[in-house]
Amino acid sequence: MKKSICFLLLLFLCNLSPTFAQDQNVSKWPRNVNYEIFVQSFADSNGDGIGDINGMTAKLDYLKDLGVEGIWLMPINPSPSYHKYDVTDYYGIHPDYGTIEDFKKFIAEAHKRNIKVIMDMVINHSSSKHPWFLDAKDNSNSPYRDYYVWTHKDDPQTQMAAKIIAGDSDNRNRWNKVEGSDYLFYSYFGRNMPDLNYDSPKLREEMFKVGKFWLTEIGVDGFRLDAARHIFPDDRPTDNHKWWVYFRSEMQKANKEVYLVGEVWAPADVVAGI
Repeated sequence: MKKSICFLLLLFLCNLSPTFAQDQNVSKWPRNVNYEIFVQSFADSNGDGIGDINGMTAKLDYLKDLGVEGIWLMPINPSPSYHKYDVTDYYGIHPDYGTIEDFKKFIAEAHKRNIKVIMDMVINHSSSKHPWFLDAKDNSNSPYRDYYVWTHKDDPQTQMAAKIIAGDSDNRNRWNKVEGSDYLFYSYFGRNMPDLNYDSPKLREEMFKVGKFWLTEIGVDGFRLDAARHIFPDDRPTDNHKWWVYFRSEMQKANKEVYLVGEVWAPADVVAGI
């Protein structure tokens, strides 16, 4: 049986001290001690019961004392879900967490302590409540229609796929109906997270803008790339690989030292090809 691996940033958390880190000859960032933070459950600065960016800033000395040299933030963009892996604004901060200015201060203070910051970048799909999708689903002439993947309900290939999947208990139909429309949209992770269409040059350019915004305007050091395997379907692995090579080259234009790590749950030979 092939061993499945997850290509993720390694996290070493339990009671780690600077002395321990030095004794174990931990490598320099990014191959060192990195700490994952789910912001809303970490540190609350204003007593509303929700962790926030200012709370993280107040804990930077604590993290430094632990030996942390890199922080991976789970999604911080606006989102209707608790996990925030369905983004409604790629250029914003969830209001429960604070403001862009709060985040800039957090990064500046982290850098003073030689702590790098990477953020989760969720670009395989958006939220179904993203303004792009809300406009696209109701208007076939929307400038954002091409940002998503559509098919007509009577398309023979779509109907065949649905029949095959219906008889396969380990799979599901990922084409979702739009009320009042003859068209379906594709969503790998559920109807609330419609997949983005990377065959669209406009969409690709938009995502380059998003990445460069956080690197240059805000100052993050890199990205954890959610669902990196699923940018294109499984039968297009070459396109998937080319996309990430292209994305990396564009991000390096903004920061030559940018760090990118892709999330890929798959056998080792699949991971190697992405």
